[in-house]
Amino acid sequence: MLDRFTMPLTHPPLRWVARALHACHITPDQVTLAAFLIGMLALPLLAFEHYGWALLAIVLNRIGDGKAYADMATLSAAQHAESSSAANQAMKATSSVSVAVA
Repeated sequence: MLDRFTMPLTHPPLRWVARALHACHITPDQVTLAAFLIGMLALPLLAFEHYGWALLAIVLNRIGDGKAYADMATLSAAQHAESSSAANQAMKATSSVSVAVA
């Protein structure tokens, strides 16, 4: 709902966080699980009338489950594509050597 207004402001810092998490070998699924657990904290916080903390939990949930996940998935896909490309090049080199030997 408000993402189209907040995305230009939050995109650069979240991309930095996603790169840092990716460098620590934290997967997008782990980020989603952590964001879910943080979001679940909002319910008891609301029940005990800790509205500020509940709002913080909801915001962290939205950040972790939204943009950071997407950026990490993009980084993971790019890394996978690079490794697949390198593997394909190695296979082509190996097959051309075997054809030359035969």
